[in-house]
Amino acid sequence: MNPQRQRTTWTDDRFQRELGEAIQVLTHFPSNSELRALGRLDLANQIARRGGFVSCANEFGVARLHSDSDTGWMGEKAAAAKLQELGFVIEKPAGVKCPFDLLVNAVLRVDVKAARLHSYRHSCGWFYRIGKHPPSDVILLWQLDTDEFYAVPWFACPHTNVTITRDGGRYAMYRNNTGLIREMVSLREHERCHLFSDCAYEAKQSMKNRGGANG
Repeated sequence: MNPQRQRTTWTDDRFQRELGEAIQVLTHFPSNSELRALGRLDLANQIARRGGFVSCANEFGVARLHSDSDTGWMGEKAAAAKLQELGFVIEKPAGVKCPFDLLVNAVLRVDVKAARLHSYRHSCGWFYRIGKHPPSDVILLWQLDTDEFYAVPWFACPHTNVTITRDGGRYAMYRNNTGLIREMVSLREHERCHLFSDCAYEAKQSMKNRGGANG
């Protein structure tokens, strides 16, 4: 057997052994950020592939520390359930390095941000950390305490932070806006159809040119 292949193959035994070692070091179930700090992104990816951090922690019977990731996962789960209820087909990309959280109808990339209502100084609302421009088509701002959302297209979302007030403020038009999601899904499907048509035409022309040259 190729030794390199042997080192990179994840069996159930290897997963349980290496996760157990991380738990022993940290004395609790590791978070994604802790595994990153330990240089174990490979282990974090395996946890994501095997049901996620919450599911694996429950399976191992080991307590977890609440983190920002928990808030994000709760939002992703709730958003996925809501979109499925509305008739969309939802896929969850494998791995923790994927630049978006949900794939809608196999074409629309959605990044989910989750928050609860908070008051800070003279401000009150749902505060979302964007950080940078996400490589997604839609940024879905999920409210954990109301089960409502704001579907903001990528070009209308700031690259820093977003605050949603009780009335929605400048983002009110995006509140529970499933119509916008459907429109963007249709746009992406139309683009994909044209891309496939163009590729098929180019392939046909290439074969025709090769046939002419051979003749």
